Amino acid sequence: MKKTAQLFPNLPLKERLIIASERDIALHTLPGTRIQRVVKDAGSSNISSIRYHYGDMEKLQEAVYYYRYKAMNHYADIILQRWSAEVRDKTTIQHYLFAIFAPRCLIIYHTLPAAYYCGCAEQIETLDPDRIESHDRYPWFRPLRAAFTAISDALSEQLGAEEALYRMHLVTPLTAGTLAKKERALREACDEGRVADAAGQLVTFLEDLVESLAASLQREKYQAANATADFKAVFEDLLAIPPEWFIDKD
Repeated sequence: MKKTAQLFPNLPLKERLIIASERDIALHTLPGTRIQRVVKDAGSSNISSIRYHYGDMEKLQEAVYYYRYKAMNHYADIILQRWSAEVRDKTTIQHYLFAIFAPRCLIIYHTLPAAYYCGCAEQIETLDPDRIESHDRYPWFRPLRAAFTAISDALSEQLGAEEALYRMHLVTPLTAGTLAKKERALREACDEGRVADAAGQLVTFLEDLVESLAASLQREKYQAANATADFKAVFEDLLAIPPEWFIDKD
């Protein structure tokens, strides 16, 4: 696999360190990440470059978590605007789930072979609205938070607030594990030269994930969305949008 410095020679070292750290976490998990390996992959021979740009490895790993969130927010905003314009009062929990997970899949697609398995599920604690609220200082969370809130409100109306919160928390480990497994599979496919299959894999994954999570959350109230074609069309439209990456410089 080519080094980050070879793949992105025109990026500043500060940004290459983030991508190198992201790739290292993808390959070796968060506990297995090594400073020397990250620095070398980023194209530097000086370990102190991490201290200069980020202070320490922990701060660099935090930067990895937030690096893609501007793009995630951008995609989620487009999706939610489309639903509000086209679906209006018929918007289902499946639509909101799609708005949460489609941006993640789009970023996986755009960053291959720079894998996106970097612990985002850990940071967001997927489907936990309280965790999302705690990140209010990051304005790019607003569309994602709106989707989480809509799911929570709809479930509360159906099942009561206590049961809705219980089910949201119950599916969190399943969601995080499923995403991590899919991200690993996509990285392996890319390493084997099967990048062309990525879009199709992601569409199938999105459809399966959205419906299975909706069924888990709603159970006796669950109804199939019958929106598979809509989801596929939205995802294919979004593939053409150039991603906007982001480094928090504050």
